[in-house]
Amino acid sequence: MIKENQNQDPQQIKAFERIERKVEILEKWANEEIPFVLVKGNKQVDDNGKYILEFFPTSPTGLRKWNGKQNSKEVIQQYDIPPFTTSAKSLNAIPTSLKLRIFGDENKINLWERLKFKAKLQSNTKEKNALQELEEQLKISEANHQGLAFELIELRVTNKYLEEENSSLENQIESVRLTIMSQLDLKKKQLKQYDLRSKQLSIENAQLKKLLDAHGIDYSGTNESTSVIDFPGK
Repeated sequence: MIKENQNQDPQQIKAFERIERKVEILEKWANEEIPFVLVKGNKQVDDNGKYILEFFPTSPTGLRKWNGKQNSKEVIQQYDIPPFTTSAKSLNAIPTSLKLRIFGDENKINLWERLKFKAKLQSNTKEKNALQELEEQLKISEANHQGLAFELIELRVTNKYLEEENSSLENQIESVRLTIMSQLDLKKKQLKQYDLRSKQLSIENAQLKKLLDAHGIDYSGTNESTSVIDFPGK
C-alpha cells in the first residue's frame, strides 16, 4: 500500500494508487491466469490457432495508458480496472518498492516478461499431459517465488533504512531536548541571581534610608528619574 505523505500532492497520491492497483491486477494474472477472451463462455482462437487473451500492457507506456477500454466489460468489472490513465511524471515518481515490482532488477524478472511468459503458456491450444502441466506450473512458481524473495529483501533493506532514520531522528530530538534543558537551567540560574541582586539592593536601600533618617536628610522628594537628594544647607 502506498504510504501518504502530508506534503504530497493529493492528485499524485491518487495516481500512485491507480498504478499500484494496475500492478496488483497484472501480478494476479502473472501468478494465476490471464483472462481468456470469451464469446458466450467459449475461448476464442486466432488465425494461428492460438487462444486469444484479454489485453494486458507490456511496457511502462502501456501500463500508464491502460484504462480497461481494451478489455471486455466483464473483465473490467471483475478486476476493477482503474478507468483513468496516468502521466509519465507520476510513474517515474512512484516509490522504489513499487518500481521493483514493475521493472525488476538484475535478480528479478520484470512484470512484462512474467506476463509474456504466462501468455505464451496459456495461448497454446495443444493438449498437454499432466507432466507438462506440472512443468509449466513449476516454471511459473519459480519465477514468482524468485520475485517475492527479492521483494522481501528490498523490504528488509527499506525497513533497515527506516530504523536507522528513526534512530537518527530520536538522537536529534534528544539533542534538542538536552539543549533546551540546558538553556532553561541557565535561565533559572540567571533569575536566581537577579532575585538575589534585587534582595541585596532592597537591603542596601533600607540601610541608606536609615542613614539618611539618622542625619535628618529628607529624601521624600527623590524619584527614580532624578535620584537627587536635597541635603540640608545646600
